[in-house]
Parts: sequence; structure tokens; C-alpha cells
Amino acid sequence: MPCLSGQCRTGTRAEFHSQTGVEAAVTLHKQLKEAGRAVEDIERITIRTHEACIRIIDKQGPLNNPADRDHCIQYMVAVPLIFGNLTAADYEDGVAADPRIDALRGKIVCVEDPQFTKDYHDPDKRSIANALTVQFKDGRTLAGSRRRVPDRPPAPPQGRHPAVGSEVPNQPGAPLPEEAAGRDPRRLARPEKARVAAGERVCRPLRDLNMRTRKTLRKLAAARCGVLVPGAFNALSARVVEDLGFEAIYITGAGVTNMWLGMPDQGFMGLHEIAEHTARIRDAVASPLIVDADTGFGNALNVRHTVRVLERAGADCIQFEDQVAPKRCGHFSGKEVISSEEAVAKIKAAVDARIDPDLLIMARTDACAVLGFDAAVERAGKFSEAGAGILFVEAVQSADEIRRLPQLLNKPQLMNMVIGGKTPIFGTDELGQLGYGIVLYANAALQGAVAGMQKALTVLRDTRRLDEDPAIVAAFQERQRLVGKPAWDVLETSYVG
Repeated sequence: MPCLSGQCRTGTRAEFHSQTGVEAAVTLHKQLKEAGRAVEDIERITIRTHEACIRIIDKQGPLNNPADRDHCIQYMVAVPLIFGNLTAADYEDGVAADPRIDALRGKIVCVEDPQFTKDYHDPDKRSIANALTVQFKDGRTLAGSRRRVPDRPPAPPQGRHPAVGSEVPNQPGAPLPEEAAGRDPRRLARPEKARVAAGERVCRPLRDLNMRTRKTLRKLAAARCGVLVPGAFNALSARVVEDLGFEAIYITGAGVTNMWLGMPDQGFMGLHEIAEHTARIRDAVASPLIVDADTGFGNALNVRHTVRVLERAGADCIQFEDQVAPKRCGHFSGKEVISSEEAVAKIKAAVDARIDPDLLIMARTDACAVLGFDAAVERAGKFSEAGAGILFVEAVQSADEIRRLPQLLNKPQLMNMVIGGKTPIFGTDELGQLGYGIVLYANAALQGAVAGMQKALTVLRDTRRLDEDPAIVAAFQERQRLVGKPAWDVLETSYVG
């Protein structure tokens, strides 16, 4: 089970954002020994943590000295997993030279848990929580429920706090780094919607935003814990998805085609339409964006152009599929696929076209319905070799195949749950336990929106009036909040003479 820190109390010495993660690693070290396991048996370790931990001590690459090492949560977790403890001496060069430490560091990914971040900034809790999940090479895991650290976080060591370079007293309730630096952590942690409602102006430079969102999406997929991603079909639907706390957004080609053109998902959408929607959605939200680029709108050269256009528009991941054009919804009958050689060439072109290496390329195959499950898995394996970062086998039709698929491919995978489609519906938690990186509900928002419109308009048609009933329509003020009107009102006053 993930050992959630705060349950083991040892003589560890760690930067306080990682203290509970180190304690978790100490407990897992004992569990590994009891199970007869060694660190060499570990395939991957996921740390669920709070935003400040990721921002301050989630580090890759060389660690040249003790100061580097006590600012790297991967190092501070790897050492106690190997040795059973972490002391000041373990940051020195002699211990750091052990090749097992860097080998294990390379298997550790950090993923933000929004609840941990919320509790970290909550003045009534001030908790620091880290949850570790270990996956072994044989597919087994140490996994389980989360537990929150009670009351206040462990006090940092007496003396100079490495995060802010100022003296920090060794006493309960010691200030967080943001406080010591003269910033209000509650303001920093407030979600954008709350800041907008309070009249604050929110600015997000696109280049800096994409650097962050692309790295975040990579970590979410790599964790293979089934991050739940709904689809959006325009900027407002994306705002709703983000407002409800989902960690990423999928810009659905079917949704854009249905909602913008009023047509079925049969290849009517072009690059212009999806690029325009991507740019508008990127302006509206700060979440990672996965963009459905259908077949790439032509051959390998067209795919290259598509990547350049959508990368500029703000995509963090671009999805390509191997259907013959004009393509159709993956859950329609009558699909055809191009040759595996042509499909692989298009994925290579997409990978080569990226400016930012953190931009993910997702490769989808529709071969399951045409050539069978085994052929689809073979194609997905070739896409992986061509450089795809996420694999997507569409329209898997049996529960057994869904359970087998994560063990057959070496890259993170997306599983598409189409409401009313050909794939059996699984719970998101179960898919996460199976090892899927992303669980997609591409058109749940669209289908919900259609049902909502039909309900409201039926009442209007039948009663000849419609009041502000929250069971039927969103409140007027809620609609204004979602589109950021309070912030626009404040901005407007700044230009009044």
C-alpha cells in the first residue's frame, strides 16, 4: 500500500517538504525486506505529493554536492528505500557514489495530488503529505489508501532553511518557505477561479505555461495511475472541466465536429478548426491539453505541419491515428486503416517536427476493429519504437483485452471510455490499478450538455417560461463567474480616466 508519511517516526534528516516521503520510504524498506524483495525488483515508484514539493525539490539530472542532494526528493526517497534510513551523512559524496541510488532515482516520478496541495496551504491543517506507490517488474504493487498527516508538518531542522536561505526556528508551526519569503501561501495556492472572483488579474505567459503543463502531463501519464481526463469541445466547456478540478483536458475532434459543425465524426473537421479551438482553449485554461488531430490531415509531411501549428497553438500532447482518410469515429462501423509502414512514418514525422521535446505525441491505432486485437498491439509497439510517448488502442471490445493490454506495451497508455460505445465501461480506479496512464471520457461533457439543453428547452417549450431553477439551468451569476466577468470588470476600471 502506498505508505503515506507521518506514520513512521525515525531519525531521518530531510528538507521538510520531503520529510513524510522519507518516512514512507523507511516503512516501505521494511516491507520490501519482509516480502523478500530487493530494490532491483522495482520497475517504477510514484510519489503523490503537494505542489510546493514538486516546485522546489522535484529534480532530475546530476547532483553534484550535498546541497543538491538535500533538494532532490528522488534522492531523499531512494536512500531510505535502499538503506532503511536517511541521515546527514547520507548526503555526502561517499554514500552518493552508490550506483543503486541514481538507478532508483531514475525510476521515481512525482505527481501532484490536489488534495495534498490544498491541505498544505490550509491554515487549519498545514499538513505535508506524500504517498509512495511501488510497482515491481512482475506487475505487482505496494498500493492502498491514503492517510493525511495530522495537525502541523514536522518542523524543519534548526538553522538555515535551504529553500529560502533564512533562519528558521526549530519549533511547531514554523513558517512555510513562502511565508519566510514574505509571500502569502494561501494566496499563492488559491485556484485561478477564486483569484478571478476576487478581482485579481491572472496572467499566464504562453511559453512559460506550456513548459509547465507539458512536464505535468508527462508525469501524470508516466505515473500510470489512471488520471481521469474529460473532453472539451470549446473554451467554456474547458473552463468547466478545469473548474471542477480535473488534471488535464482532451480537445475532442468528435466534439468540435458535433458542436461547431453540427455534423458526425466522419472526417469533416480540418486542421484550421482544431487549431482555432486549441488556441481559444489555451487562452481560457491553465490545464494540460491533449489535442485530437485525427489522421494528421494528410501524409507524413502534412503531419509535420500539423504538429508545428498545434504546438504554436498551445497543445501539450497531440494525438494521431492510423485510419484511412476520411476517418470516422472509432466506435463507428466501416473503418479502414493505412499500412503499418505509413502509420509509423507519420508518427516519426510528428516526433521530428516538435520544437519542445516535452511535447508528447500520442499514437492511436484503430486496427482492433479491422485486423484484430493482436495486430493492434503489434502496431502500437511499432508506434512506441517510432517515438510515441503515449499509446492508444481504440475500441477494445472485451474486458479480458482491457485487463491484458497494459502488460503488453512498454509506454503509458490511454483507455477510452465511450458512453454507449463498443468498449466495456470500467471504473477509473480499476483502470489505474491495471496500469493505464490516462482514462478518457472524450464526450461526457458533450453528451451531458446535449441532455441539459434538451431538458431546459423542453420545459421552456411545454410551460412557455423558464425560471432560474438550478435543477434545470446554471444560475446567471455562475455563468458570469465561469467566463471571468469579475476580472474583466476590475480590468475595465483601470482604463477609466
